[in-house]
Amino acid sequence: MKNKRIKGFIFWEACLGFTIACLGVILLGLTLKQNRQTEKQIEKRVDKYYAEYIFKHSDKKTLLVHDHVYYR
Repeated sequence: MKNKRIKGFIFWEACLGFTIACLGVILLGLTLKQNRQTEKQIEKRVDKYYAEYIFKHSDKKTLLVHDHVYYR
């Protein structure tokens, strides 16, 4: 009887550990995805301001910055 209880406890402990590990991996993935999205938004904003700066200080009509064409 005691041996059966110990096996049951070890089983539930393993299930709990596996669940916590899965949650950790999922949260890490979500964090990395959100980080990439934020990085892309910041890069677009910086590129836009860079293009505005170049247009302000030059006579260019079009400008290519990171595969995006900006027009005056």
